[in-house]
Amino acid sequence: MLSNKKEIDQLKTNKKFFEENGDCECSTCKQTISSEFAQNVIDMADQRIETLKAETKTLADAIRVAQDKAKARKAYLADRSTERSGLESTQRTARSTFVSEQASNRQSIVRKQQEEMNKFVDDVQNPAIRLLTETQSKARADIVAQHAEINANITKADASAREELTANIGKDKADLATVVAQEDALHKTIATIVSDIADVEAKAATEDRTELIKNLTAEIKRVKSGLAVDLQTKHCRGIVSTLLKDDGVKSMIVKQYIPMINKYINDYLKTMNANYNFVLDEEFNETIKSRGRDDFSYTSFSQGERCRIDLALLFSFRDLVSARTGSMTNLLVLDEVFDSAADTDGVDSINQILSTIDDNVFIISHSEKHEQSMFDKHIRFGKKGNFTKELK
Repeated sequence: MLSNKKEIDQLKTNKKFFEENGDCECSTCKQTISSEFAQNVIDMADQRIETLKAETKTLADAIRVAQDKAKARKAYLADRSTERSGLESTQRTARSTFVSEQASNRQSIVRKQQEEMNKFVDDVQNPAIRLLTETQSKARADIVAQHAEINANITKADASAREELTANIGKDKADLATVVAQEDALHKTIATIVSDIADVEAKAATEDRTELIKNLTAEIKRVKSGLAVDLQTKHCRGIVSTLLKDDGVKSMIVKQYIPMINKYINDYLKTMNANYNFVLDEEFNETIKSRGRDDFSYTSFSQGERCRIDLALLFSFRDLVSARTGSMTNLLVLDEVFDSAADTDGVDSINQILSTIDDNVFIISHSEKHEQSMFDKHIRFGKKGNFTKELK
């Protein structure tokens, strides 16, 4: 409410200012205040004043209602307090009467128990107390004797420990004196070293360093010369490294021969009745396609089909070397290609390819089911003991 009152006073002040200064120059900012602008400000101030007055009235009504409720609450609490005081007084009277009765009963019981206890003491407890007293006296005498003996032993032990402690203190003092002497010697040594360093520095400041500068200059020239050679070597090696990377000269060479390799491979696969196309890219990743089928990989083939692909690759690279160098290797060794990796059609196809090779071809096999007429010579080996020997 106080903030509303302050705002109303401020609005009235502003309203009065614009009522008195319409169509004139503002004394503060030196701008002309039009009558239309002044009237708008006055109207807005009147609206705001009415709004604040309504809010103030609403707040005053709410405060009045709250005050009435507080008075009613206070009267209610006063009535409740009066009732509670009367109830507490009645309860205190009843409690006092009850406590008095209980105390009287308790005193009667205590007196009766005391009479019974006195009779018990006279009949039983007194002889027991006399016996206990005699036992305690004897035990006390024994304890006093033991205590005296223990004190004597402690006195003796203290004397021995005191002598040992004195000897240790003397030894520690001697060790401390030795350490102090060593410390003094170290301080003297440090002082001597510091003095020597100062002498060396003073001497170095007065010496002629021309020869040293000359030697250092020559060393710098030598290092710079070596650095230039090293930088040139690094540059050349960087060029060589770039050329020898996978995407360097090697990539260019592979890119040149990949079409030829793929042609050789697929020619050999066609000879071996393979119904798919095998292509290697420049990184030797294979792509295998078949008519009416999706792409699939080398591992998805059977062992016989993989044998066909392996042999096609072998023969293709052999032909590539021959075409590149102009010479053919005169030796070809095939290990177990006819045993289980190739089926009957595959064996016939491989024999057809081998029949075109005029070089020395050796077929290693563990099976004796092959057509003997396919080979012009047979060499049989057998194992005897731990050695393999030719069988005649």
